Amino acid sequence: MWRPRSGRERGAIATSGDSRRFLISNGRRYSHILDARTGWPVRNAPRSATVAADTCTQAGSMTTLAMLQGANAEAFLKGSGLRFWVQAAR
Repeated sequence: MWRPRSGRERGAIATSGDSRRFLISNGRRYSHILDARTGWPVRNAPRSATVAADTCTQAGSMTTLAMLQGANAEAFLKGSGLRFWVQAAR
């Protein structure tokens, strides 16, 4: 059983990604996760990011924030100190 950093037998796991929600137009894949600065899908984002944390709110927030980091998602999560898994884009 996975245990959160606190050592308790409780916690949460959340995943964010575009493995099921995407659009292919003219041979190019577009994620449903949008960069608010441009209004376009985040470039070079991984297919998914999964985070284990003490709460669902923390796990879910971190997965979405990681996806918004694009190619820097894994580095962002490494800095969080949380347990995570990243599925790279193909």
